[in-house]
Amino acid sequence: MTKDVKAGRPKRSDADLLSDRAKVKAQIFGANNEVFQFDQDAEIYLPPPPAKKGTSLWKAWAMESFLECIRYGLTYTEACKRIGVTRKWWEENSIRHKDWASEARQIRSGDAVKDSYPDLSNMSFSEFCKLYFNVEFAPHQFEIEKNLADPQGRLVLVLGHPESGKSTLSALWYPVYKMCQNPDIRIALVTKSGEKAQDLLGRIKRYLTDPHLYKDCERNLIEDFNGFKSQKSDGFGWSKDQITIRQRESGERDPTVQALSVGKQIYGSRLDLLILDDALTLENQQTDVRRRRIDEWFTQEARSRAQRGQTLVNGTRIHPLDNYGQWKDSWKEHKIFKHVSIPAILEEHTDNEKPNWKEYWSLDGKWEHDETIDTEVFIPGLRDIRDEICSRDPLRWKLVYQQEDVQNEEGIFKQELIDNALELGSSRSLGQVYPEEILILGIDPATTGRAAAVLLAYNPETAVRTVVDIFVGFRLGATGVRNKLMYEFWEKYKDHRVAYTVIETNFAPTILGDDTVKNRAEWAGTRMIEHKTTGAGKKRGSKWDEEYGVGAMQALFYSGLIAFPSATISDKQKLEPLIDDMLVFPWAKQQDALIALWIANGECKNSSLFSVDLTKVVSRRNIPPIIRDRMFTRNR
Repeated sequence: MTKDVKAGRPKRSDADLLSDRAKVKAQIFGANNEVFQFDQDAEIYLPPPPAKKGTSLWKAWAMESFLECIRYGLTYTEACKRIGVTRKWWEENSIRHKDWASEARQIRSGDAVKDSYPDLSNMSFSEFCKLYFNVEFAPHQFEIEKNLADPQGRLVLVLGHPESGKSTLSALWYPVYKMCQNPDIRIALVTKSGEKAQDLLGRIKRYLTDPHLYKDCERNLIEDFNGFKSQKSDGFGWSKDQITIRQRESGERDPTVQALSVGKQIYGSRLDLLILDDALTLENQQTDVRRRRIDEWFTQEARSRAQRGQTLVNGTRIHPLDNYGQWKDSWKEHKIFKHVSIPAILEEHTDNEKPNWKEYWSLDGKWEHDETIDTEVFIPGLRDIRDEICSRDPLRWKLVYQQEDVQNEEGIFKQELIDNALELGSSRSLGQVYPEEILILGIDPATTGRAAAVLLAYNPETAVRTVVDIFVGFRLGATGVRNKLMYEFWEKYKDHRVAYTVIETNFAPTILGDDTVKNRAEWAGTRMIEHKTTGAGKKRGSKWDEEYGVGAMQALFYSGLIAFPSATISDKQKLEPLIDDMLVFPWAKQQDALIALWIANGECKNSSLFSVDLTKVVSRRNIPPIIRDRMFTRNR
């Protein structure tokens, strides 16, 4: 006779309950939890209930959620209220599940957190990364580790080529390692933008909350440290730009890690670790003024807070005069300074040429199968990248990929050339034009970005080109391009007449066909000339050609054939955008003022005052007789 089987839900064992609780716990510590908000006055991050109330799955969820509420500093009664039960539920289940109740009491008393994590004070950085991240250091990463671990290495500069693994090591693994060694540490993570800073902090949060990241690792950091999220009742909630781990025992209010963009205010008065990760860009290194601002912020706002701690500056050289190079030179005699250089290719241009990071880079490109698109794709090697860059700019390869010092004398427009031009125009002010000079207006237009116009006064007898006016603007729009870059110049110099207006049409191909512009140009008595800039080729318009390119103007500066009016301080200030463009050429993306000068200069060799019916010009402008007579006298 068979035994009757009772209908209803199958009875689940204690082991099943523990398994269900483990799944809930993994969700609670996960990085991508849904926000299950029980009450508006206390937001606790929990996964939603997986089943109806009263089921075994719901019970597992309730037990782990109860513990999480206790971790946030709630009382037993408050925790019960948050998960939708009465205190009687706690009393009954604390009798049925004694281990669970004991864990809750330990958390409530603080015994569960105190001394519940391993002592890593004697563990090396590389051992930590191997144990918890399953990462084997490459030789250059061991070199970084050695300098960071040196007691004298409290000011460490790491300069490496793109994709050399320096940022992941310096801005992700290292701060995690240091906070595990010392939960009371105060870290500032600074990078080029607020968005990038939040992204880096988000990656750190994942290592502190997402157990899935440790599935292939020997140890799980989250399990070893019993979680890292702080108790919100202590006022240390996690936000998009700062976190405080709950293992902290000091009374400091400063966050464990704060992430911010370069130039922003740092929270707190002291730092134990300051990390500047790829914070320098072409934008903030473009001019001497901008570089000085970065240096002032770094020295006064950032590093002043970490004088007794450690400062790690990590990045890639981007300009011969960038702050990285300046800091390296100024720190080289400092007793606490350490420098690590990571070139892309070791023993370059020898028979022993090899990649610095051979596990990641190869010298020569190769075809590999891309499973995502199910086809063969070519992966460039370092030699392929070198050939591509050197075909345009060999110095850029030396600076960016080999981390070699490219001195200022290797630049095209040296400061001494600019000083010569200023000296040549020292007795002249902007806006001053002589009767024998021909005015040529060069325009590099842009409706959304940076645009510029430079007015040259060319003396055909002496061949001297004098910059007599300049305008640089941003986001001008179509109307602004016409008004600011053309019409206002034509109107301002109508007494002398702008003979030629040369416009780059790469990004404004229709402007010369605009009837309104053509009629206005005819009224102003100026000849409109189209200029197209090309990237290569030995011809006029080729930006990089030795004879016709931008750099070819260097010879004019050497010969004293270009003058910058500098009679007053305001003259020099107005010329700053042009001078800045020259000093950073060809490193910076913004070159509009220099391009406008180059465009105008290109017309000097061919310039002569073309025939104009001045009678028509006078009648259209309604010019006063005294000015009319001067115009006819000059153009006889």
